[in-house]
Amino acid sequence: MMHLHCLDIDVSLAYGSDHIMDDTDFLMYDIMHNTDSLMLLHRFKVIHKLNLRVDYLPCMRINEYLMEDITRLPGITFLSIVITAHAHSFGACLFYVLRMCTGVRKLALDTPGHFDEACPSDCPCSQPPNWKSEELMLDCLQEAEISNLRGTEDELAFMEWLFSWATVLKQMTVTFDESITESRDIKEFCQKLLSFSRPEICMGFFVYRHSEKVLYVPVD
Repeated sequence: MMHLHCLDIDVSLAYGSDHIMDDTDFLMYDIMHNTDSLMLLHRFKVIHKLNLRVDYLPCMRINEYLMEDITRLPGITFLSIVITAHAHSFGACLFYVLRMCTGVRKLALDTPGHFDEACPSDCPCSQPPNWKSEELMLDCLQEAEISNLRGTEDELAFMEWLFSWATVLKQMTVTFDESITESRDIKEFCQKLLSFSRPEICMGFFVYRHSEKVLYVPVD
């Protein structure tokens, strides 16, 4: 088995497609797409940095969960994962990935994209639901960088879980999406994250002012 310094995997679809044309044909395309990526992943035993991209489609009628096609990951030191969620909940997907790389020391999570409509209540994106009751120990994770947050309830819930999983976390930086202004809601979001944190964790928050990234201090 080969060792590798860095590998980019793009794009892995979390769920089956939603198209006007025959859904079964597109679902088979999605599965084949993921299979090609997995064949490359399985060639390596150790990868220093894995750049993984997971895409959600804006509308999902098919609830076929494709992430379970990933049965194992190489040993990873630095996981950089971009999740284009389109307002969907990404907690179950990210939990599934993290469960296979518990030795990761640095996590960079980026949630780019803009959306105008909220995820519907009957959307399959929260499946499978049992991830919230399962245990996960990230006892090597020391640094986390979270980018493009919007201050949603789903994001807040996931961040609370992340703090509980990362028992030796030393540093976390949170950068909000450029569309987010310095409002009371963002201040409350940051204060809640601080309440999840521990004294030994160095927390930093950043926002954009006139397209420039600046430090944000959530004070009264």
